[in-house]
Amino acid sequence: MVENLEKKDLYNTYMEILKQYPWLEKAYNRTKKNEGFILIPRQVKYTQKDGKEIVEKFTTGGHGHKMATGDNEWEQVYKSGGTAGLTQYWEQKYDEDFGEKAVKALKLLDMNKVNTDAAGIIVEMALQIGVKGVSKFTETLKHINKGHYKEASSEMLKSEWANQTYPRAIRLSDLMYSINDTQ
Repeated sequence: MVENLEKKDLYNTYMEILKQYPWLEKAYNRTKKNEGFILIPRQVKYTQKDGKEIVEKFTTGGHGHKMATGDNEWEQVYKSGGTAGLTQYWEQKYDEDFGEKAVKALKLLDMNKVNTDAAGIIVEMALQIGVKGVSKFTETLKHINKGHYKEASSEMLKSEWANQTYPRAIRLSDLMYSINDTQ
């Protein structure tokens, strides 16, 4: 769909992708809910399935927006627009992130064959761990592209991602499992 994304075009990419794939709105809303919301950026802390406490090495703001080192644009928005302005800023960042990751994640799938719910799960995973991270799920992607969603569900849980964010991984794996295999 879009080969070279420029930063200024990301919001339009999100709008275009929703027009082309309206079923992605379900993934958009689910991902937003799963990411939660952080008004003032911070390093996120969580506990893995094995009990190990993790502090991310990067700062997150809004709905899971991973911030680049030195990215302080949000501070200017907050100073000029307060909480309402910053909330709007994070909403636009989420739309941009979703559009960018969706375009790239869908390229990992044969969209002529893949169930749209399965594709939405892969897009959500891409928003959480990046498209590069999702591309490492080679067995999962292979099973999805063959329409073997129950096998894909099982493969999803054989990962560091599942250990790190177990409740979310279980929810997404269960969603994948609920899709009827096509072959």
